Amino acid sequence: MTLALRLEAYWDRDKNKLDEKEWLSRKLACYYFLIASVTGLRTGEQRQLQWGDLVWTGRNKDGVGVPLIQIKVRAETSKVRQSREFMVRDNGYFTELRQLVTPLYATRHVGKCPVFSLDGEKAITERALLYHFGKIMELAEIADLANRNIVPYSFRHYFITQKLVHGLTHRQVADMCGTSITQIEKTYYHVDRDIMVENALADHGMDNDGIMVRLDDDD
Repeated sequence: MTLALRLEAYWDRDKNKLDEKEWLSRKLACYYFLIASVTGLRTGEQRQLQWGDLVWTGRNKDGVGVPLIQIKVRAETSKVRQSREFMVRDNGYFTELRQLVTPLYATRHVGKCPVFSLDGEKAITERALLYHFGKIMELAEIADLANRNIVPYSFRHYFITQKLVHGLTHRQVADMCGTSITQIEKTYYHVDRDIMVENALADHGMDNDGIMVRLDDDD
């Protein structure tokens, strides 16, 4: 089951018999995790993200319009105290969340409101995120969970790994994630090694005797 489906099951109002408060709390947390997986933001950066930090835009690729979200990370919210801007595909998560939470705000001036907030003033707490994450992991029934160190920050690792696997350079990933090229190389060297091995074996396979051969070998 995909992450999105697991989270939808967790916030399912009828199935879980949730009252309004619990349903909103679960849905806010789930959108936080979904957005974490597609942006690679650090926890502090994401919790302090404001609606005014987002710009809905788009580009054409091969004649097809691709919706994008431009994200600004303000220096005061960044671990390295440097601002940055980057774009990700707009998969609808930010729009759906905005439609969910902004009608709950007392103000119409949402630009300065935290994105992950139910009242437009207080952002979801780390304690709440850990609580909901733990519940979701229990429902997922992941084997050996206690020893696998799976935490909300794992979404950032997932994001970086996916970008490297799909061919982005260390510099591109470092720029998007607000870290150094050296840190990417040091932390994700195993991803580079796996890619090199996969590339090396791309034109090879096993014959009936279990011997590695070239796939275009006629002998």
